[in-house]
Amino acid sequence: TVVDITEQKQSQQALEESEQRIRLAVEAAKMGTFDWNLVSNNFKSSQRLNDIFGFPDQPNITHRHLLDAFHPEDKPTRDKAVAEAPEKGSLSYEARIYWPDGSIRWIKVFGKVIYNEKAQAIRMYGTVMDSTEEKATLHSLEENEHRLSIVIQAAELGTWELNLLTREPIYSDRYLQILGFMPGSHPTHDEILTKIHPDDMPIRNEAIKKALETGSLDFEMRIKPTPDSIRWIRSRGKVFYDEKNAPWRIMGTTMDITEQKTAFTALQASELLFKTIANVSPVGLWMTDVNGKNTFVNDTWVDWT
Repeated sequence: TVVDITEQKQSQQALEESEQRIRLAVEAAKMGTFDWNLVSNNFKSSQRLNDIFGFPDQPNITHRHLLDAFHPEDKPTRDKAVAEAPEKGSLSYEARIYWPDGSIRWIKVFGKVIYNEKAQAIRMYGTVMDSTEEKATLHSLEENEHRLSIVIQAAELGTWELNLLTREPIYSDRYLQILGFMPGSHPTHDEILTKIHPDDMPIRNEAIKKALETGSLDFEMRIKPTPDSIRWIRSRGKVFYDEKNAPWRIMGTTMDITEQKTAFTALQASELLFKTIANVSPVGLWMTDVNGKNTFVNDTWVDWT
């Protein structure tokens, strides 16, 4: 007899190709794999999984070796995830493990539960990935964000962000406070613009125009938090561009510099008053620096010499 097995061969080839793609994906992601028979409790792990647990090129690594490697504080997380897997149909958790040398590593585990015709869990396939570097990067990022938050609070900086396409803004409470809004309020971008001193609106507009071209924002202007008050602020920001190099977002900080401006103005007035009095004085006056170089002489001294 002759039987046409073309479809069978095609199905077998498709299955082999699918398994090959899976193997390539697993190898590319540097993942370890496991196959756990939930009926016989037979557990098979790949060499890559053993490597992740700190057992490179060591034969006879059992499931018990792997279980004993879990950090005591994280083993309940693993046990809970495994206990719930048959009901959920999947396994997913993250935990710390100890390597034989005592160092601590992080792993991510994902699995899929297989059932028989009676809907009983009989098998679990899964992958294990070393996520230590990812955790370290995330930890560093959290530390940087924490330090940045401390700096922002210490400097009493307001932070803001504006989507240039939707005009949707995001403001910190400190920024709202500087401009005279209640913390937690949600003013629109147009409402924010009403707080700018009318005479300084051209300064703001020119600064924004320049920022969209250069990518950096830095300017000072007056605002009116209330109709009867005037304050000075300094805003600094950065523009972000899309893949077509079109600006789509701008974010930055704003600081109330009224006291600095007031002090600078007072200093200028004081210097002007001094020079005015000195220049009409009937005696010659001069100042020198530590090197003996004249830094100021009044009109009388110039007339005499």
